[in-house]
Amino acid sequence: MKSKLCMQVHDELIIDMVFEERDFVIENVKRIMREVYPHQHVPMSIDVEYSPNKTSWVEKVSYEIG
Repeated sequence: MKSKLCMQVHDELIIDMVFEERDFVIENVKRIMREVYPHQHVPMSIDVEYSPNKTSWVEKVSYEIG
C-alpha cells in the first residue's frame, strides 16, 4: 500500500491516502477503530472527511461509500 498514517491527534488520524486505495483504507481504519474500543456496549460513531484536491483541509468533504 502507498497510503501512510502521518499523525494521530487525540482521537483523529491523519492519513496521506492514495486516491485509488481510499475505499480499502477508510473501511479498514473504521473497522479497526471500532474494534479497538474497549466499551463495546457504548455506541461509537466514526466520521471520515477528506480533501479531494489534496491541497487544503478547508475544502474537505464527508466520505460516503457509493
